[in-house]
Amino acid sequence: MAGPSKIGPSVRSRPAEVSSSARIVNYNVRSRRGNIVQVYPSVEYDFVPQELTVEVGDYLHFQWTGSDANAKGNAGNGRQSTDRSNLVQLADREENVPLPWNEHTLLYNAIANPTAEGKALLTRFAYLDQRPDLCEIDDNDQNSVQNCKQLNGSKMCPR
Repeated sequence: MAGPSKIGPSVRSRPAEVSSSARIVNYNVRSRRGNIVQVYPSVEYDFVPQELTVEVGDYLHFQWTGSDANAKGNAGNGRQSTDRSNLVQLADREENVPLPWNEHTLLYNAIANPTAEGKALLTRFAYLDQRPDLCEIDDNDQNSVQNCKQLNGSKMCPR
């Protein structure tokens, strides 16, 4: 097994400003782009834990990765040989429809206090630092960096 990469995982101490009694939940994405045969024995995209309940005062530690070197060149949506995941709050757990930004309550309470800073945070998690104003809404080219629907323009993607 190869040694740790230069930008690989690390374990850090609890930040000094976080109380020792505060709950920190590690929230991970798992799997990679590809069809179910190509990603076997893994699963198609999923978050761990699948069911997550947080309360005011809890801290979430988001942990996921992306790649510009999917060595097998697996099939799937988006730019070939890349791997991306984002996070948005859904309107209904039975459908894949995100809430409008001003109805979000996961990362901050946009209903009670809709701020530009909160909207920027939601945009960052949803678009992975892509600039929505530069996205081509009707772009269906799976390899186009302007196809933000597939997260192709993420800063993680080399240009």
